[in-house]
Amino acid sequence: MGLVQRKDSKSLEEALALLQGFGSDLLGGISIITFMVLGEYLAGSIIVIMLSGGEALESYSLRSASSVLAALAKRMPSIAPTPRNHERELLFG
Repeated sequence: MGLVQRKDSKSLEEALALLQGFGSDLLGGISIITFMVLGEYLAGSIIVIMLSGGEALESYSLRSASSVLAALAKRMPSIAPTPRNHERELLFG
């Protein structure tokens, strides 16, 4: 017995793929609007602070990782012994 794919499952997969890019930002936006409608201004403010703090932390970590990778690339050797004849050979131009 083979598996039968439903006709609408492809559109569901496309919708889920579209929503995966939003993630916490979409959820945070929905919760901020919900808290403001309900009159829970403190909770909405906390969500705003959490989202902005997360964005700042993400950008800091990206800059930090980029600088560490650049420093590591500078230390990469350009000459190394080869397993064939144990002589030094230029690996990168």
